Amino acid sequence: METGAHFKWINDQNLIEAIYLYYADTDKISKIAEYNNQFARDKLEKFIYDEWELGTYFSDLNPFDDNRIPRIDNTDVIKENIIFENLLLSRKSKTFSEISRSEHAIKDATKLIIQIEVYLSAQNK
Repeated sequence: METGAHFKWINDQNLIEAIYLYYADTDKISKIAEYNNQFARDKLEKFIYDEWELGTYFSDLNPFDDNRIPRIDNTDVIKENIIFENLLLSRKSKTFSEISRSEHAIKDATKLIIQIEVYLSAQNK
């Protein structure tokens, strides 16, 4: 692995590789998080805007709500629409995966910190 100039002062190739791998993994996690957020925007929000009657759901914010009769029961949209259920299940699965990857990244960061501390301690002797 070719190292950048910013690592020229590190004399431990294993540490350099561990740092590169850590940042490569965190970059992947960031991309997965962005993909998951885009999914929520593109799929869940689209469904909500297309299928829910938000004027009734957010009646306190709706300027057109004076004596308005709700057009649909929003709870029925949630309970009985398989598309919405699938979207929620998919989002939940994506979220669990993201959490798991993030927990793994925390463990990797802890290991990397220890590896850096050991390296620095050895350099100061």
